[in-house]
Amino acid sequence: MESRLDSQFQAAVDAKRVPAVGAIALDKSGEVLYKGTFGTTNISDPAAPKLTDATPIIIWSCTKIVTTVAALQLMEQGKLKLDDPVEKYVPKIKKMQVLEGFDEQGEPKCRAPKTKATILMLMTHTAGFTYDFFDEASLRWRIWSKRQPATYIATGEYADVENPLIFDPGERFNYGCNTDWLGFVIESISGMRLDQYIDQNILKPLGLENTGAHQHGQKLDVHFRAEDGTLTSNPGLDLNASPEFYGGGHYLSSTLTDFSQFLLVLLNNGRHPVSGTRILNDETVKEYLFADQVHKICSNAGIGVAKSYIQQVSLNGEFLPGLEKAWSCGLMLNPKGSLKGRSAGSGFWAGLANLYYWVDPETGKLGLLMSQVLPFMDPPVLHLFDELERAVYGFEGAKDVGEVGSNWGKKF
Repeated sequence: MESRLDSQFQAAVDAKRVPAVGAIALDKSGEVLYKGTFGTTNISDPAAPKLTDATPIIIWSCTKIVTTVAALQLMEQGKLKLDDPVEKYVPKIKKMQVLEGFDEQGEPKCRAPKTKATILMLMTHTAGFTYDFFDEASLRWRIWSKRQPATYIATGEYADVENPLIFDPGERFNYGCNTDWLGFVIESISGMRLDQYIDQNILKPLGLENTGAHQHGQKLDVHFRAEDGTLTSNPGLDLNASPEFYGGGHYLSSTLTDFSQFLLVLLNNGRHPVSGTRILNDETVKEYLFADQVHKICSNAGIGVAKSYIQQVSLNGEFLPGLEKAWSCGLMLNPKGSLKGRSAGSGFWAGLANLYYWVDPETGKLGLLMSQVLPFMDPPVLHLFDELERAVYGFEGAKDVGEVGSNWGKKF
């Protein structure tokens, strides 16, 4: 497996299909099944350092599962209930209106929501929030309000997550900035800033010293893929060093080693198999992270589907097309397993700059692939993630990137 994956990852770097990629797979005991890092932190700079397993990487929406764990800790302590209305802890959510469209003059038409968002709705992305690059009306509202689209992670300003809802809470699934609002709930209950709470209650207990609020300075730079497939780095894509808030949906930087250790805790139902440190109870992990929660609220339609209105941020596509998908309090689930290894009930998710992971409790295996390439759902990176999974489970290599998704545009 090692030589097969090493050659595939190195070939992708040599051909400049990806600037850099790090991948790791672990079993339940923490034994390394595979680990490799390839490429450079800046494809445009010949003197840039090579990627290592200790290189800081912005993990984007991989942050969401960490924030969810923090909220579930508070649930275990009896400090919140998942059916509590969000307004109990964050009153300003009562100001959020539902965007119904625009009038002939181009002014937004909004109304009060008919239902109240709950904590569970935030965790399951059914509260009515979205990202502007995934919703046309929300993007239009963003432009109307003179806010730069798709800047959630860069600015750290409250105004970027105080956009109108696009439907009444509980009506349907729609991936968006729900977890940022979950972070506000954690701050309200704990009396701490989100980054401080997570540092104290998750990162430090687990010894994840290289994970925390966005790190400035040397890191794996974000790279952009042009329509012709060429890659350029953007080291100038810097983040606000003094944000108004740290977004629970995106604020963390981590490393290949650190984040795989966090996932290992989930694989072991909340307890690290080596240190013995526990951050969640067994039953909490099983019931809320590896069991469908969306069905309690609405249908599972739309889970795992990306329809993008800013192609520079995300391509269109669907994870595991044709297979049943569900959503727990923090993970996309595949109730019937995948076609290439993952067992039924496995959890999966991603980060915007093409970071992907799976956690498989049945077989006791996890996999993580980290890169920094935009737009999201990049075919070359997804192909490498598919190769990682196939190798870990002993399947033959993928014949086509279409085996892991659909409608991803050009293949490079």
